[in-house]
Amino acid sequence: MSTARVDSALTPELIDRVKKLSPEDRDKLVDLLDDLNGPPDPVSDWPAEIRRRLAKVADESVRLMTKEESDAAIRDALRAEGFELP
Repeated sequence: MSTARVDSALTPELIDRVKKLSPEDRDKLVDLLDDLNGPPDPVSDWPAEIRRRLAKVADESVRLMTKEESDAAIRDALRAEGFELP
């Protein structure tokens, strides 16, 4: 671990206090810091999402549709919600 810069808020005292946190408090601190960084980058999650979707296709918990079937299903759902379509 690199040492903190002189003008950093990460003083040796703060670093020492963090090192002494219980595992539960460290987990809370990690979660807090993750929240401060904002939402995860969606691009970094694509490999996991692709694996998840492929697994659903493989175990047949989803059914693949042609474009025409998909378009028809969307039109039917919109009509069921009261939308008038050409």
